[in-house]
Amino acid sequence: MTAKITTQDVFGIPVFECVIPEIQDRRTELVSHFSQMRADEDTVNRSNQGGWHSRDNLHQDKDELTQWLAKTLYQYGSTCIRLLEKDKVAKDDIYMVDLWVNINDAGTWNAPHLHLPCDYSAVVYINVNENPKPSGAGGNEGDFLMFNPLPLGKRHKRPPTTNYSPKNGHMLLFPSYMVHMVCPHNEPDPRMSVAFNFRIKD
Repeated sequence: MTAKITTQDVFGIPVFECVIPEIQDRRTELVSHFSQMRADEDTVNRSNQGGWHSRDNLHQDKDELTQWLAKTLYQYGSTCIRLLEKDKVAKDDIYMVDLWVNINDAGTWNAPHLHLPCDYSAVVYINVNENPKPSGAGGNEGDFLMFNPLPLGKRHKRPPTTNYSPKNGHMLLFPSYMVHMVCPHNEPDPRMSVAFNFRIKD
């Protein structure tokens, strides 16, 4: 692991961020591999409003590239979790339980949702436009939005949402109870991300 991991409070909830150079280094391979997977497999319907959602057990695939990706994301994700839990959780007690790919074409998006009963969830961006168009709603097209569980408004320093405009290789990790969504975009090229969930042994 070579990336610097940062953390911030979002509505009093810890959110971890980093840019993973290993993902950036193999981005062309990942885009090609998952684009071919999309051509071979029908979409799964979850929060996706159009676009393509892979099956959610890709962390169990035998394919070398997908295994490498799952291992890399486990290393970064479990490190974030242990930082938050202040090493009270052993690495062997952290399990990756889901991993899937999202490919969003122009006009498609992901509706608000959460990932309970998992403990922590994350997303890493594989192929996005790093200079997106403004959406006209205070953010950019394709932004990742998190919803405030107590939206009292700006006067009380509790705005209803916060947004992230992702970069390639950018990872966000957050508790699975955080409601979030992905805004639509109108770019000709699809946007590709990988999402994954963790459970902690009781």
